[in-house]
Amino acid sequence: MTEFNPDRISLALSCLGWTQKELATRAGIAPARITDLKAGRRPFTEQTAEQLSFITGFPITFYMMAGTQLPASQLTFRKQAGMGQTPLNRIIGEFTLLSESVTILAGMASGTTDWMWVDMLAPRTTPRHADVEHIAQDVRSYWHASKHGPIRNMTRSLERAGIITAPLTTPVHDVKGDGITRPGATSSDPIIAYLPGKKTGDRLRFTLAHELGHLILHRHRTPTTRQLAEQEANTFAGALLFPREDAIATIRPDTTLDEYAYMKGGWGISIAALIMRAADLGIISSERKRSLNIQRSNRGWRIHEPVHVPVEQPILLKQMIAAAFADSPDYTHPVVGRESLEGFLGVPFDMVNGWCANTLTAKNGINLD
Repeated sequence: MTEFNPDRISLALSCLGWTQKELATRAGIAPARITDLKAGRRPFTEQTAEQLSFITGFPITFYMMAGTQLPASQLTFRKQAGMGQTPLNRIIGEFTLLSESVTILAGMASGTTDWMWVDMLAPRTTPRHADVEHIAQDVRSYWHASKHGPIRNMTRSLERAGIITAPLTTPVHDVKGDGITRPGATSSDPIIAYLPGKKTGDRLRFTLAHELGHLILHRHRTPTTRQLAEQEANTFAGALLFPREDAIATIRPDTTLDEYAYMKGGWGISIAALIMRAADLGIISSERKRSLNIQRSNRGWRIHEPVHVPVEQPILLKQMIAAAFADSPDYTHPVVGRESLEGFLGVPFDMVNGWCANTLTAKNGINLD
C-alpha cells in the first residue's frame, strides 16, 4: 500500500505561500480536515493525495517523499533584511525541493562531482581578515584560475568546480533577498540558489561569490552573529572577484567615480562593490568612501548604475537533467518527458524548467527506455 507523507502538505503550503485556510477553501473542505491530515489523525489516502495534487499543482509523487522543509537555521541568505515570513518560507520551501532534486539526480548520475575542495579549504576556527583573503586566493588556485585578473564567468567557474547554481522561481516582487545556500550540508552536493528578477549581472556575480563564501567559511563553524557571517562572506566575495594586489595596483585614493565605472566593465563588479573593496583594503579613507557614495546618489547610481554586465546562465543542472531524462544527448535545449521528470523528482516541470533558466522542452508521455 502506498504511503503518503503528511509533512509534505506543510512544505507545499510554504512553496505556494498559502495558508492552511486558503488550501482548505481551494479544496472545498473544512480546515479541520487539513489539520487532522497534518497531525496524522486522519489517514492520508491516495484519493486525498490526488485531490491535493490537483489543487496545489504538485505531482502526486511529491506527497510520497520522505523529506520535510529544511530548517531556516541551516541556511544563509544574502540581503534578508526586511523580508517577510511568507516570502522567506517560499524561498526555503523551493530551496528544499531544489536540494531534494539535486540529491536524486546525483544518485542517477554515472559519475561523481568533485567538490571536496570546499571541505579542504573550509576553516574550523574563526579566520582573520588576512585568512579570508588567502582562502579566496586558494579557491582561484583550485579552479586553476590566474591569481590576478577578473573571473570571466563566475557561474561557469562554480559549475566546473562541482557547485550547482540555479535561479529560484519564487516571484521576486515578494522578496528583497539575493541568494541562499546551505553551508553545513557536508554530505550533499553544494548548491547556490539565487533570485534573478531584474538584477544585473554584476550583482548576481557578487551574490554567487558571497554565497560561496558562506559555503566555505561557515561549513564547519558558525559565527557568533549573523552580521559577522555576512561581513566574512562579503570580504570573501570581494577578495575572490578583485584580488588584493589587483585592487592596490588599480585603485588610487583619488580615483574618480567615472574611473570606478570604467573598472566595472573590466572586472564585472558593481561600482558600489568596488568602492566597498577599496575601503575594506584601506586604499581609500572612510571620508573618501562617503564622498563617493554621495556622488553615486547625486547621479542616481544607487539604483541604476551605468555600464552593463551580462547576466550569466547556469548549465550544470540542465546537463544533469538531460542525462537523466532526455531522449538524446542535446544538452543545449534538452527535450525531456514531463511525466518521467515529475514522477521521479516530485516537482512540477515548470519549476524545474525555471531552475534551468527555461531551457527545457517538455515531451508528454513516459519514457520507458
